[in-house]
Amino acid sequence: DQPRSRGLGDVYKRQKQGNNDIHNESQDARTGFLLQLVILSALVFAFSLIGIWSRPIGALAALWPANAVLLAYLTRVGLSKSVTAYLFSWLSFIAADMVTGSSFAMASLLTLGNLMSVGAGVLYLNLCSQGRIDLSDRSAMFHIILTALIAANAGGLMGMFASPLFFDDTVLTGYLHWSVTEFVNYIAFLPVLFAIPITRVDRMRFWQREISFRHSLPGLITILLTLLVINLNNLNALVLPLLGLLWCAFVYSTFSTAVLTLFYCLQALLIVSGIFSIGVEDLANWVDLMLVRASISAVALVPIAVSLYIQTTRSNVEELSYSVNHKP
Repeated sequence: DQPRSRGLGDVYKRQKQGNNDIHNESQDARTGFLLQLVILSALVFAFSLIGIWSRPIGALAALWPANAVLLAYLTRVGLSKSVTAYLFSWLSFIAADMVTGSSFAMASLLTLGNLMSVGAGVLYLNLCSQGRIDLSDRSAMFHIILTALIAANAGGLMGMFASPLFFDDTVLTGYLHWSVTEFVNYIAFLPVLFAIPITRVDRMRFWQREISFRHSLPGLITILLTLLVINLNNLNALVLPLLGLLWCAFVYSTFSTAVLTLFYCLQALLIVSGIFSIGVEDLANWVDLMLVRASISAVALVPIAVSLYIQTTRSNVEELSYSVNHKP
């Protein structure tokens, strides 16, 4: 009887230990989820404030990174199907607008447009791209463009209502203004956000390959060309940094190329916004503004597309070389 009782006691202890482990795992999961929500709220609030800062008086923001950041965070962290995550995002958008003096009605309508835009992009990725964009795949550029188009047009639908109410624009102007601006921002930010190295191995590889003096020349040339465009303050010069960005695409990883492309896009968007806000004749018409912003997105697409093609080709060549040299 004693061995039997000891055996039952051991079984009971193992069951109790298993229950404790399950309870601890559940607690860790809840804590991790809450931490993700806090980070999400902080990111949306901070990047919304950046966008509001770039907003000309009486117009929509020229620079709006919050939607792209939210879309990438939801898909990369795995919160794209969490209603709670969207609720926290809504509160963060509202808080940013209210803090900067917007009315609750305006903040609510603009926030609804932002969430419609992000939701449409997330829905497309869940249906067609396994919920995320894999930059090691040659189809990544295709998914980035389609995600940006779908999300931007979904946001533009809300712009049809918001612009006449708050910015004295027509329905068509509101739709085009909102859609084009959203598209440019998605094209500028999504490649960087989906290319950020997450694992420790990827980060170490990035620092070893990219951060070196002998690889710094393409990046320096790109930055100098962008600064030259800023000093010239001439729209005709906006294409000059493309030369440096193409060089970066051949030398750097997709992430580094995307970072430098983002730097160019930010400066170009702010230049265009500044010229438009002071009413220079070349941009007195909103159609000109939309065309220039669309041109910036086209310039941004080229180095990213080239970089993705080069990186996937190199990866395929390395795999082929490995299989040939290690063929049994």
